[in-house]
Amino acid sequence: MRAKPEEANAKSVLAAAYAILARSSHSRTQVSEKLERKGFSGELIENCLKRLEELRYLDDEQVARRWAQVMLRERCWGILKAEQKFQQRGIERDLARQALDEVQREFSQIDGARQALAGRFSDRSSDVPRAKIVNFLRSRGFIGEVVYTAVKEWEKKKVGEEPDIEG
Repeated sequence: MRAKPEEANAKSVLAAAYAILARSSHSRTQVSEKLERKGFSGELIENCLKRLEELRYLDDEQVARRWAQVMLRERCWGILKAEQKFQQRGIERDLARQALDEVQREFSQIDGARQALAGRFSDRSSDVPRAKIVNFLRSRGFIGEVVYTAVKEWEKKKVGEEPDIEG
């Protein structure tokens, strides 16, 4: 729905914003960009955003915490990928870092890497090359230290689970 200048008013921009937020949580920046694409003026958008914040329908801090939970715990992404997604979604760097740090206190990056590996390479009996594991973890946004630790653990468990031939 593209707003015609003569039709655009506070009610119509608020209705469009409600429709955007009804689908999923969005950052302030995302809502603003979507309203701009619909053709609303900057002043109407800014007033609408202020009203949404007053009503607590728009809260970047709350959105950042929820997204951090989803990215790190549910999707098993690393910090690098999560930070990139926050930037794309218009969350300030400090706020993103704070949300990610909170989640990491309960669910560390190494836990996320372990879970990602378990989900992707659940059959340890197959011979998965080290490079494939490293590339997978890097594509998920894990930092070098976490990748190194997770790969070492993976290899130890793989060796430890092999049947005893001597017996």
